[in-house]
Amino acid sequence: MMLAANESIFHVTLPACSATFNVTSFIGHEAISEWFKFDIQMVSISDDIEPEDMLLQSATLTIVGEDFERHVNGIINRFSKGRSGDKYTEYSFYIVPKLWYLTKRTDCRIFQEQTIPEIIQSVLESAGFKEKDEFIFKLTGKYKPHTYIVQQ
Repeated sequence: MMLAANESIFHVTLPACSATFNVTSFIGHEAISEWFKFDIQMVSISDDIEPEDMLLQSATLTIVGEDFERHVNGIINRFSKGRSGDKYTEYSFYIVPKLWYLTKRTDCRIFQEQTIPEIIQSVLESAGFKEKDEFIFKLTGKYKPHTYIVQQ
């Protein structure tokens, strides 16, 4: 597929917002054993988007190439409104994995007579993750219940 010069190859989808955005630039950081982070700069004709309404909302950056389409899905952990001109308002935000949110929660729990997969499922579900929609276990081994495990 050959893209025309006037076709955008970067798209942002923000389900919590009905505005249309044009991506002006982005910087992505991905590494093994680290959270990904994409810093996205964009403009919109809408000038009434409130940054606090966008925090922790879902976001997708789509990158379109000649023979591929890549989607970066996550949540917004920073959103800011920039300058407003005659036609467009500047916005910027970061997309991070939804699991990043777990780094901002604290909880002390005792898990008794549970396997490690059961504990992981409990932690994810208590954070709002839905099994089969947002996580799936594909385990081959058997896991023994632990007498107790403490989460600090």
